Amino acid sequence: MDSVPGRRTRPPDALPPQALTSQRRTRNRYSHLLYLLLRLGFTVSFSHLLRLSQARTRRPMLAACINYVVAAVGCALWASAAGSWNSQTLILGGLAGFTYVSSLVLMLPTMRRSGVSITGAVVQLSLMVPVAVSIWRFGERPNELQTLGIVTTAVALPLLAGSSGSSGDAQPRRLSPLVPILFLSTGSSQVVMKEFAAVRPPGDLPLYSAALFASASVFTALWMAFSGDTGRHDDASPSGGEHPQLDEGKELSEGGIGVLLGIINVLQLVFLLLALRELPAIIVFPVSAALGITVNALLSMALWKERPRPSAWLGIALAVAAVVLLNWKSE
Repeated sequence: MDSVPGRRTRPPDALPPQALTSQRRTRNRYSHLLYLLLRLGFTVSFSHLLRLSQARTRRPMLAACINYVVAAVGCALWASAAGSWNSQTLILGGLAGFTYVSSLVLMLPTMRRSGVSITGAVVQLSLMVPVAVSIWRFGERPNELQTLGIVTTAVALPLLAGSSGSSGDAQPRRLSPLVPILFLSTGSSQVVMKEFAAVRPPGDLPLYSAALFASASVFTALWMAFSGDTGRHDDASPSGGEHPQLDEGKELSEGGIGVLLGIINVLQLVFLLLALRELPAIIVFPVSAALGITVNALLSMALWKERPRPSAWLGIALAVAAVVLLNWKSE
């Protein structure tokens, strides 16, 4: 049959508009999930690659410094493409870089003493610090579930501070001061991020990230130069389950691991932004944090032979509950 003049005909094998819309929605759903999973994968990979640098390189702090340089270069290219420039953003990014380095200096010995699983839980749990500051700084009031999350954090933190990643320790562990200090230091970097989000537009994020990683590069280099700290801590045996095959294995290059860490650092930030573009923050942050703690603990058992004690498992479980509750926003 001849087509009607002036009417656009659809090819016989073309899908109707309703089916095309349904296909797009399905693809979008999968892309949302993919962004979230990739962000989770890169975040968890960073922790274990950092632990590997401590086990297999002579100067893990040098690998960390190279990581920050690579991330700074990547974000500087991003910032130059965005074309934004603001002194306040640069100051906030520089301050955040300092908190990143202070957290790194604390994270390496904490991984040695307590294991990757507990260190990862403490880092995610530090979300409570910006929540507490927001109550004072921005006049925010936590809802009932967030209040429960604060209480849960207060219970989980001492359990994590008094635990190790190994169940084979004959002596009970004393509360480690490293854990609460790492908690406060990591939380302070999130406080700076929240301040940035409150006073600067989202378009300044590339410049903020570039300033953050550039500042972290400088402060890490200064720390190594003046303290002589390499980050290896050979005098401290790995508490995450003795694993001589890894700790005494083939020596790796600080440059290679540092570049890989830097690439992962940038990619986890990119996929976080992509996930936040497609999904609400109330889903992205609690899901990525809770899954991050869980996957980190499982990988720590597989890769580093960590066998957390029951008290450590209880602390990890409470940390998962706390990060979900702290992220819960009222409609």
